[in-house]
Amino acid sequence: MPSEAAPIAVVATGTPTPERVREIAAWLPERPSGIGPVAAEREAWLAAAQASGFSGAVTAAEVELARSMGAWDDELYLEFSRNGERARGEEMIRARGRRLMRLMWGELVENRGRFVPAIEETLRELIRQRSWVLPAHDGKLLNFNGRPNVDLVSATDSFQYAQVLHLLGDKLDEGLRREVAAEVERRVLAPVRRMVAGEDTGGVDWLRRTHNWNAVCLAGVTGAALGVVESREERAWFVAVAELYGVNYLAGFTSDGYCSEGVGYYNYGFGYFIALRHSLYAATGGRLDLFADPVTREVARYADRMEMLPGVFAAFSDCKFDQRPRAQWAEYARRALGTGAARLGPEELIRPDNMVFTPLLLELALRPDTPAVAAEASDFEPRSWFPDAQVLVLRPAETRGGLALTIKGGHNEEHHNHNDVGSYAVGRGARVVAGEAGGPHVYNRAMFGPRRYLDFKSLSSHGHPVPKVDGRDQATGRKAAARAGAPVPTPRGERWVLDISDAYGIEGVEVWREVDYRREGTGEAKITDLLRADRPVRFETALVAPGAWERTGPDLIRFGTGDEAVTARIDTGGRAFDLTVETIEENAPAYTRLGVVLREPAREARVSVTYAPAL
Repeated sequence: MPSEAAPIAVVATGTPTPERVREIAAWLPERPSGIGPVAAEREAWLAAAQASGFSGAVTAAEVELARSMGAWDDELYLEFSRNGERARGEEMIRARGRRLMRLMWGELVENRGRFVPAIEETLRELIRQRSWVLPAHDGKLLNFNGRPNVDLVSATDSFQYAQVLHLLGDKLDEGLRREVAAEVERRVLAPVRRMVAGEDTGGVDWLRRTHNWNAVCLAGVTGAALGVVESREERAWFVAVAELYGVNYLAGFTSDGYCSEGVGYYNYGFGYFIALRHSLYAATGGRLDLFADPVTREVARYADRMEMLPGVFAAFSDCKFDQRPRAQWAEYARRALGTGAARLGPEELIRPDNMVFTPLLLELALRPDTPAVAAEASDFEPRSWFPDAQVLVLRPAETRGGLALTIKGGHNEEHHNHNDVGSYAVGRGARVVAGEAGGPHVYNRAMFGPRRYLDFKSLSSHGHPVPKVDGRDQATGRKAAARAGAPVPTPRGERWVLDISDAYGIEGVEVWREVDYRREGTGEAKITDLLRADRPVRFETALVAPGAWERTGPDLIRFGTGDEAVTARIDTGGRAFDLTVETIEENAPAYTRLGVVLREPAREARVSVTYAPAL
């Protein structure tokens, strides 16, 4: 029976046992603590000051010192509740947070105290602002009207505020430290206690979700509790909650480690899962290690296994085009698990980011680990195969100048799903030149509404390199899935066959996609779509150009430019076809859909597209 992509059937519920809380409490330090070297550890922060990423840290802090903090604006916050637009309200909130970070980097590098008053003023403003959550996560305006619950931003900001207390220590006013702790308790920790108890939290319940919210919010809440809660037993309770409910995030991956949310959400979700792991490992003296779980080991290898060419990744699901897994997270995983040679040195690890990630990576950079070495083309395996997720990554023998292919089966109820069963990306050089174009880059409310796949072509199968059958796009839901066995080696490469009929769900119609990949030399990929129907139906397949393209012959399309160009040869078995051209631009950079449309309906049809490096 073919494998269908399914998340691990583990969803945690309940509350931590008193016995486990007592056991964890015995491991924790007497006082609240954070992660990373504090300001008094001058050797660490002087090392940070030498990294190129920190070269402008003091200047950036001086710029913030010379100007006032951006004001909180109720009207910008309320825009989402009025019209569904979220960009301006979110930017207002994020700009205020950036001020705190820039001032912090200046003080930690310089250590003269001249930025501390502004840090204190900014921190007071932030903890007193009307809401800590994003407008898009406060549709009922509960937070705005004084009834807090916890979202991605309030959770992670509370962690950062706790980190300010940890990093600056007694440089900060003691009254402010108490006020920060009290606001974190009121706005974040107390609502989470209610959530665990199953009480009303205004419809928010990320504890029992299997996507990035679970990891991000757990990391934020737990880090905040470890940093501000005086009672060791109370801190232990939050650690136990993280241990109990953190498996839900892992349940959102297939057991082979594939992240259906896509590269961008892997960066976000797994980045904070790393922060959670690091916090718990440090606070318990290594006794509690989330990386001990075998599924986590596979999840941690996702970044390395999805890389089709150096720095090139398919933009499946909600993902910005050309986005890639964050190299620092792959590096952290390699070092923690011993799964490969270190590739990044201190210069690449030490970067101003937020007040969780930068101290964490600074700590990693200063550890006496294996010296970093650059990844060579020979480091890349010929293929990566995710059998549960039905995702195949194929790499050429000659990585330099070669053509790589990533193709997916899966189903249309994945996290941050696009209706894209059978979609693919063709890579050459430093980018994807044909296939998946990613998107959106910016959300609005309608993208998560009931018309997500009707009003947005980039989210429906229409905007992906997959067939359209009898005028229909792919259906939505778990049943809209590929049926596929394992890829089969061939004398020159690899062959994979996917039955994607269920993605369309049309009675009496079968649709297959065949993949033939030639690995030798610089590589070649042939994608063949087959139609079998009990009546004549309309049939077309699509090619997608994320960037430059041109038609160079009746059956030839050139994608990309220069030494990254790829030629696609279209073969319809002699059937007449039209090439339709459509520009799609929906909250993301424009891209081109090229429809290969058979002129006459057919009971049987075969359309092949062969991609090869352009000469």
